[in-house]
Amino acid sequence: MSTRTHPRGTARPVRLLGDPVLRTECDPVRTFDASLERLVDDMFATMYEEDGASLAGNQIGVALQIFVYDVEDDRGRRHVGHVVNPTLVAADGERVVESEGCLSVPGLRFDTPATITPSSRAWT
Repeated sequence: MSTRTHPRGTARPVRLLGDPVLRTECDPVRTFDASLERLVDDMFATMYEEDGASLAGNQIGVALQIFVYDVEDDRGRRHVGHVVNPTLVAADGERVVESEGCLSVPGLRFDTPATITPSSRAWT
């Protein structure tokens, strides 16, 4: 159980490997209203309950292009937010390999290469 909490939202069940929604292409978010705000709140509540660093909509059965995150960088600075309809613009620069897991594949971790400063366009 995480020590991080979100003041609003209700944790939802995390979909696990094998659930078809995890292989379904997600739709863009088209309506920015109170229901989207509730979804973001629920996603944070779920991520914190599961002690995750990030969570995508399809991981709770919502096939929309949205994710939330709460991570620390290498200087210990915390970065918290949500991203809607992301488009990767560039993934240039220094790459690192770190052990990462996935809430939809519990118990497994893999060394995963990633760009330190990817660039994207999205609603936040």
